[in-house]
Amino acid sequence: MVQSTPSRWREETIGEIVEFHDHRRIPISEIERSSRRGPYPYYGASGIIDFIDGFIFDGNYLLVSEDGENLKSRKTPIAFMASGKFWVNNHAHILAARADVATNYFLMSFIENSNLSGYITGTAQPKLSQANLKRIRVHLPSIAIQRKITAVLCAYDNLIENDLRRIEIISQMADRVFTEWFVKFRFPGNDSASLVHSATGTIPRGWTFANLFDVAEVTYGFPFRADRFSSAGGTGVTRIRDLIQGETFTYTTERVDDRYVVQNGDILLGMDGNFNLHIWTGGEAYLNQRVARFRPREGISPYYLLLALKRPIHFFDSTVVGTTVAHLSDEDLKSINIPVPDPEVSRLAMASFDQLFKLELSLRLRNVVLRKTRDLLLPKLISGELDVSDLDIKVEDDKL
Repeated sequence: MVQSTPSRWREETIGEIVEFHDHRRIPISEIERSSRRGPYPYYGASGIIDFIDGFIFDGNYLLVSEDGENLKSRKTPIAFMASGKFWVNNHAHILAARADVATNYFLMSFIENSNLSGYITGTAQPKLSQANLKRIRVHLPSIAIQRKITAVLCAYDNLIENDLRRIEIISQMADRVFTEWFVKFRFPGNDSASLVHSATGTIPRGWTFANLFDVAEVTYGFPFRADRFSSAGGTGVTRIRDLIQGETFTYTTERVDDRYVVQNGDILLGMDGNFNLHIWTGGEAYLNQRVARFRPREGISPYYLLLALKRPIHFFDSTVVGTTVAHLSDEDLKSINIPVPDPEVSRLAMASFDQLFKLELSLRLRNVVLRKTRDLLLPKLISGELDVSDLDIKVEDDKL
């Protein structure tokens, strides 16, 4: 968190250095948005929540969460940039820094790295009002220094964004290959293959269906004691909430069998709420209850296993219901059967999927390092602990 700053930096309140555009916000209900699908991002308190057919802003702005539990938990950013044409509802403040005083990116970094508990009101529904947001005090270097700090941080952001785009391309390629070969059965040599019917489904002659538990080692998490959880000390615990970001900040002092240890590259699934598959990149940690781990057996590529699971898991996600939260069961997973091709198709497919998986995993792990490095630099840069005044760098205007 931001603490001391160089004496040459001046102190201002956010209200003194930005223009607010909250009066231009227009909320649109989910029902109305469903009939207005389009290319323009629709922002809420924690970022983009939809895409619609119109926009009310065009330019570079800083958005800050106005309400929601995330203001206290900070699981996702509460300050984020929005550029180009977009729409904003009434749950995010819209700010534009005065060009001669501050940059949007510097203010975003400052807010993200500051303790705002003294400005947040409400318990059941935390709120950061415009009046309180205006009162927040910011230590500002010169515009030139802010631009250089922005350039350093944006360099990391650009690398991360590029890797994310490459990961998306790899994912699309792998999914396309799987669909062509194992759904439409358009694999090399398919012209001479005939389809046969079985109790499990139609499949090329020479192929079989195997139960999920025969092609993968399936492990369910351990019921760790919540009262032993902490934010530091002990061993990390992978909970459902950690799967999207791919790392955990929950630790336990309990010791359990090594079979509950997850490693980078493991395929994990949350079995409550939304059933989504994830590739773990958070390093060695324990597997918590209601999280399942899938490790392919010999001859099966991790990527093939992931892709083969996507459709049945999506089916359960759309059909399994609960009184409050949907729950996936052991019985559900044991009902999954996966196509196993003949040896020649298997050799070609698994080799291709292995290469794609290794490339995607390496990019994901590199992004972990990039994020940690950026997050270590950020407080030192915006507090002035690291002096960038002698750096000969510039930042693109669209990042300000």
